[in-house]
Amino acid sequence: MKKLIALIFICFSMQSSAKVTLTDIQSAISCNAGISSNYWIRELTNTYGKHEYIEGGSVWFKVSGEMYGSQITHVFVSTSKYHNFVGVLFKDPPTKLIESIKVSRKFPTNIFATNGYWVGSDTRFIMWHKGKYAKVFCSGMGNLPNREEW
Repeated sequence: MKKLIALIFICFSMQSSAKVTLTDIQSAISCNAGISSNYWIRELTNTYGKHEYIEGGSVWFKVSGEMYGSQITHVFVSTSKYHNFVGVLFKDPPTKLIESIKVSRKFPTNIFATNGYWVGSDTRFIMWHKGKYAKVFCSGMGNLPNREEW
């Protein structure tokens, strides 16, 4: 029994020390991963440290890397308990990302233009941020209430 408990502890310790990768984030913004704000805030904090700021209903984490051939600057996560989303802020405008997303080897999608923004067939959104940059995000429902609250 002691060996089983030790094995469970080791597995749990290894799992909780895992870091979020850019592929994990790309999967989330492509609506291929669970969109739980609490999960993403916890895991991004574990990986990147304390958030840089809170603004516009989001917690913003400073991140560097590349997705779709464009540099990313931040990952943002909803602070609302009723509306979850995870997104990425790019250094390039949306118009530069559209074709790269369509033909990407990781999480490609068809993209449709609508009233000043774009929507992927996988339900991700691509929008302007401050009239200069692209933000790509996936949005989901809020956290479900506990069974006792039903």
